[in-house]
Amino acid sequence: AEAATAEAFGGRELHCYADVRGHPSLLDAIGRKLLRENRVPPEGRRLVVTTGANQAFVSTLMATCAPGDAALVFAPYYFTHVVAMQLLGIRPHVVSCDPETLLPDPAAVARAVTAEGGRLRALVLTSPGNPSGAVIPERMLRALVDEAVRLGLWVISDEAYEHFVFDGAAHYSPAADVRARDNVLCLFTMSKSYGMAGWRVGYVSYPERLDEGMLKI
Repeated sequence: AEAATAEAFGGRELHCYADVRGHPSLLDAIGRKLLRENRVPPEGRRLVVTTGANQAFVSTLMATCAPGDAALVFAPYYFTHVVAMQLLGIRPHVVSCDPETLLPDPAAVARAVTAEGGRLRALVLTSPGNPSGAVIPERMLRALVDEAVRLGLWVISDEAYEHFVFDGAAHYSPAADVRARDNVLCLFTMSKSYGMAGWRVGYVSYPERLDEGMLKI
């Protein structure tokens, strides 16, 4: 990795303007990783490289919500998610997880839609959780996403800690479900799994129909 980095810095290509989506070879590597590890095929999907997962989250909010809209987030939540919503004028609709399991209730999605009077636009999921570390089981994740799709919501899936699973738990990416793929945006980062926090590299896999909005941002 160090040799490849030194070689890249010595060439012209790294110092020129590039595709806003990211370097083609990096996008290719990310696409292969998503298919191999997350079971997310490229069909109907687009990728964009971001300045870490926090920028990825802000970009997905801006592409899916407008000021005055609301987004459902389960507590305990990653504080930056709520801060980003507040900065963008998006109301955080906070629902507590089960105090024993720290897992969300799929029935809360429909209740939030009703409570927000039609202004709820997105469901934010983080698995494994930050700060809880809780891994949402695949069956429960599917139920949450199915409810969101049924109700016409976007699903923003923060998967920064995808490799931090222990004791038999398994990470599941909701974009792997073909029925939900057109509603799910998945966020990833190089900071956690690869120890590259200082590089500020993240990426988003999102539905093709959001391409224009994501590239504007």
